Amino acid sequence: MSTEEHWDAIVVGSGIGGLVCAAYLAVAGKRVLVTEQGGVAGGNSHVFRRRRAYEFDVGVHYLGDCDSDGLLPAILNGLGLRDRLRYREMDPDGFDRIVIPGATLDMPADWETYRKRLHEACPADAPGIDTFLDVVSALGAERRNAIVAPGDVPVSELPRHAPQSVAWGRRTLAELFAHCGLSTRARTLLAAQSPNYGMAPDEATVALHATIT
Repeated sequence: MSTEEHWDAIVVGSGIGGLVCAAYLAVAGKRVLVTEQGGVAGGNSHVFRRRRAYEFDVGVHYLGDCDSDGLLPAILNGLGLRDRLRYREMDPDGFDRIVIPGATLDMPADWETYRKRLHEACPADAPGIDTFLDVVSALGAERRNAIVAPGDVPVSELPRHAPQSVAWGRRTLAELFAHCGLSTRARTLLAAQSPNYGMAPDEATVALHATIT
């Protein structure tokens, strides 16, 4: 085999995950081949244009955790990209607008405002909403901490380090809705962003919903 055909690693697919994986391998001195069946690298992160006037995103509509101490900058900074990327902030008071019959909710970038607006839209569901948001916000924090942790947590220590992940991580969103005794109206508002991960509440895990939210 010639040098030109030898690879330390072959990455199949040039989506965001594949490119980041390949880049870190390359930075570590590995010879990497990235394969892609499409005509453009980047997967869901690229855009296409029509008539030079209209721009469409393929799949990624927005990203979270992009502050200076955020998870995405930390990952990309490790590749020497600190000064190569700029993030354009969306409206923190309402980056999504959820509209259902009889209610409109602007999705804010902080938990307490989100909680307050849900209470206003569904006052009878307030206790259940509080339970739901306590679980989801804590589980999301646990999963983020697991990503940035310097090492794996022993399985025996998981109940102490990640109690919500143990209790709810693999259960469905529908199960958490039922546990919280939420009305159809409240469930609809809380699950309105499910197109971000493309699964219904009886399919999506609480961990998936928490991570995206």
